[in-house]
Amino acid sequence: MKSVRVEVDPEIELDRLRAQLFRSERLANIGELAAGIAHEVNNPVGYVQSNLQTLSGYVQDLLVLIEAYRDVADADAPDPDARARLDALREHMDEKHLLADLPDVVEESRQGVEIIRDVALALKDFARPPDTVFEARDINALIRQAARIAANEIKYVADLEFNLTALPPVTCVGSMISQVLLNLLVNAAHAMEERGRITITTALEEAGVTVSVADTGRGMNVDVAARIFEPFFTTKPAGRGTGLGLSLVDDIIARHEGRINVQSEVGRGTVFHLWLPLGGPQPGQAGRRTYSNNDR
Repeated sequence: MKSVRVEVDPEIELDRLRAQLFRSERLANIGELAAGIAHEVNNPVGYVQSNLQTLSGYVQDLLVLIEAYRDVADADAPDPDARARLDALREHMDEKHLLADLPDVVEESRQGVEIIRDVALALKDFARPPDTVFEARDINALIRQAARIAANEIKYVADLEFNLTALPPVTCVGSMISQVLLNLLVNAAHAMEERGRITITTALEEAGVTVSVADTGRGMNVDVAARIFEPFFTTKPAGRGTGLGLSLVDDIIARHEGRINVQSEVGRGTVFHLWLPLGGPQPGQAGRRTYSNNDR
């Protein structure tokens, strides 16, 4: 029996390998951030649960008070005993405090549920099977989504600041750009040697949008900055990162015909500047990356 040799289109095979790498990196991100995401959910769950217990007590007190008010209101003639029971209940239950505290407890619980919802939606959108469809997306919304997923990784080491300009939609693959933003935010958090600041800035520029992720971390010297986009190159300790994050960022930006620029200075921090065309990739364009280093 003769074997049949099947010719594989190199471009198709390359796209398949890229997609596989993209999925693997996303799963690695989710695994690395899982504990932090669980903490982000457990915290509001804890105080919502506590507030529900408080609300349960308030409801029971209010039901008793309402019944006492009814006894006074439904009496055919003034009933001193019913009025005395009502006054005693109001004082015992501290009616003024109950009525003042009730709206705050409800509002705090509502905010907690919103946090849980936002984390769940961000994680659901991030963890869904990656697509390759270019469509109009809100870059600022993708930034906030990535920040929500990375929140627990950031909040203990840095303050996160947003300088987001109102932007028109950008034609891109949303799942890929989310991956880029998450990688940059997590890398910025990991670069902190003491508590610092991470600033995300967006702007319109050259028929496209720019996204800058700046940190006040340890920075990079010339040799490191020149290699950060190489596959498997990492300065992180073993077990923390795959060394594929920035290589994947580079590939995604190139596929979008965008640009990425890195500026870094040892001891003063790093800034990643991204530029994406509003209309998505155009024939004849090529993504470019550069780096500069002010190390002295």
